[in-house]
Amino acid sequence: MNSFTSTNQILPSPYHLVKQLGSGSFGNVYLVINKTNNTQCVVKQLHLISNQPSFVSHARRLFRQEAEILRKLTYPQIPHLIDYFEEGDEFYLVEEYIQGHTLRQELVPNQSWTEKQVVELLQDGLSILAHIHEQGIIHRDVKPDNFIRRQSDNKLVLIDFGAVKEFKIEQSRLIDPTVAMGTRGYMPTEQARGKPYKNSDIYALGVIGIQALTGKNPLELEENEEGEIIWECPGIHPNLRAILEKMTRHHYKNRYQCAEVIIQDLLIYPQKENLNLNYQENINNPALNSTEVITSATAIHSVTESFTSSSISNTSNSAGKWLKSPFGATISLVLTIALVTTGGIYYFNIQEKARQEKAQEDLIASLTQKYQSQSYQECFEEIETKNRENDPSITPKALEYIGLCRLSEAKNQGNLLNYASALEIIAKIPKNDPNYSESQILIENWSTKVYTKAESLYKEKGKLEEALTEINNLPQGNIRETALVNAEKWKEEYQINNPILLQAEKDLEYNNCTDAIQTVSQIYGSNYWLLQGKKIVDRARKCLENSNKNTNNNSSTDPITPQNGVIPLCPGILCPDN
Repeated sequence: MNSFTSTNQILPSPYHLVKQLGSGSFGNVYLVINKTNNTQCVVKQLHLISNQPSFVSHARRLFRQEAEILRKLTYPQIPHLIDYFEEGDEFYLVEEYIQGHTLRQELVPNQSWTEKQVVELLQDGLSILAHIHEQGIIHRDVKPDNFIRRQSDNKLVLIDFGAVKEFKIEQSRLIDPTVAMGTRGYMPTEQARGKPYKNSDIYALGVIGIQALTGKNPLELEENEEGEIIWECPGIHPNLRAILEKMTRHHYKNRYQCAEVIIQDLLIYPQKENLNLNYQENINNPALNSTEVITSATAIHSVTESFTSSSISNTSNSAGKWLKSPFGATISLVLTIALVTTGGIYYFNIQEKARQEKAQEDLIASLTQKYQSQSYQECFEEIETKNRENDPSITPKALEYIGLCRLSEAKNQGNLLNYASALEIIAKIPKNDPNYSESQILIENWSTKVYTKAESLYKEKGKLEEALTEINNLPQGNIRETALVNAEKWKEEYQINNPILLQAEKDLEYNNCTDAIQTVSQIYGSNYWLLQGKKIVDRARKCLENSNKNTNNNSSTDPITPQNGVIPLCPGILCPDN
């Protein structure tokens, strides 16, 4: 089934076609509107080019795989999965719609980016790769077409996870060999052989950085005998060039092994004349533990001690004389100082690491104590303050307390029926937090309660300002959007009905009973206004009854005639039953 017109017949009724966004070998991509909440989203429809069971099975696996991967990757710069389903022989994936343009549109041929722009591109892309690699996922198709520059915040969003592959985190490689998937120019050799590693994604991003700096398509760039990319960019900082070259090394073992190390190198590259990339990665390598560092420092100390004492006494007389000479003594002193200094640096690193680990332990202990004593607000304020200040004691475990403590404090407020306060607290739980999914369920529940309260305040009590205040407490989402639409209707209704009610009151004040009934007949809308109108009608009818009694008393023979000969009118929905 190739056309979306026919597809719409089997799609659930909320989805309505806006336009086709693209198509490929596996299917079509459409922009649609979800009629239930009037929001835009993207639908991927699998295009079955064969009815062979093996092909259908393979296609089903790919679509389910992408859906489960998206469900797993709750990161702000990855599209949020809304739904996925099968209808008949068709497969559908519904995702968040990212409004913006692809990175491909920014990479204009023969136009070079500034160094600052390239660094920002790399930092943005690396932050996404760091997250997906941490989850054990290789994207396998990192290219300009799969990055969207989001219009709302100018951030890059990585899309199209249909080619992803899971790997064992501890081994940094695929669980099983796979067929080659990717795009020429951005795909390294090991990926072309069907054996990608997580730094295969790093290679692709590095190629995009080179493309941005040079203004050349990767397919235009040549390679040397070792398979390394040959490229030129006059004026580029040598450290940035070194970073890009290490990202795009021909052999994966010579590349950066993780995105986090590159992010750190990019932060310090302008300040260092000669960035030692090998050393920088080693100090971030968990394999180099404190025991090995201590051993190295001890060895250096032993060498220094040996060099300055026993080694001299055991050498030949000529060597001893040379070492005792002014020149030899100077060289000896310089070498000794150098070795001692190196050992001191290692020792300093050991102490600094110990202090940092102690600070991390103290922070976890403090957060745990606050959580257990139910001081939830103090708990999340402490960790968020340290996070804003980039405190070195922050660890992934400590960051989990943001969601944990915010969720607990929000539940406390919700139990006290302080739903507005609960929503303000829980809405700030980050998307990548383990408690985010639960928070979204509570947000929807509490938002419904807040909106119901606002609706009651206006429709039953006519308290427009209080109702609008409640709506302003709602977090961003479908319920808030619906509430804002209805709030505009309430404002319009209030602006029309309130003057009518005031005029009817004035008619009664001047005993223009019939005029009051005719005026109030124009009132429409919610129960509050209809009730106010009925009250005016009841008072106007009593006014007319009193007027008729006075007329009877003045003339016992004449029939009762309404004042000025006008028969009082009564709006149908406001008249009391006869």
